[in-house]
Amino acid sequence: MAISARANLKNAPKIAEQLGHLCVVWAAVEYRLFRVFCLLSDLPIPMARVLFYAQRTTRARIDAVLAIAPIILRNKNGDENSAELKKLKKLLGDIGNLAGERNKYVHDTWGGYSETSVRAVQFRMTGNELHGQYQHVNQHDVARLVERIETKRGALWRFSLQLAPKMPALHERLGKPPDLTLAHTKKDIRPKRKKAKRRPPRAP
Repeated sequence: MAISARANLKNAPKIAEQLGHLCVVWAAVEYRLFRVFCLLSDLPIPMARVLFYAQRTTRARIDAVLAIAPIILRNKNGDENSAELKKLKKLLGDIGNLAGERNKYVHDTWGGYSETSVRAVQFRMTGNELHGQYQHVNQHDVARLVERIETKRGALWRFSLQLAPKMPALHERLGKPPDLTLAHTKKDIRPKRKKAKRRPPRAP
């Protein structure tokens, strides 16, 4: 039986419902990630919001957090092996992996065997197969992913709550920011060029 693309899931309302939950919980994850960005950056909320949401993908937003985190969450001796940093990297790595699974359900095309069939499939077009492939999807597949994402959302929220009281002291360790001038940069450390040795004149 042929499979055709669908523009809606009216015949699979339970799957459509779970996709709605998926979108809602993912937005909550990114909002919690924004809170961590605010804590680490110590920027005014309007400026932090502009910078964070100017990143158009989850991967870019995670990278923005991970760019700041090693500066703030390092140990007193300056290394980047603090428990908080390790925990954050692990958590954001898990969220990054879940982003790929979420993207499949949100962005891949849906299809079915007929307009009245409640069975739903998705076309997976990113593989190495010549014509792509399709995969059957049911409500339980999406619901399980929603639960896993919700778990990480909760973990990210708890992490931010534990981090918040520590932030004033962590930012204070950075010291007063200097003026952005060359006077505060390190001296030129480029290697000196070696003078070329003169070759002796050729004998006539």
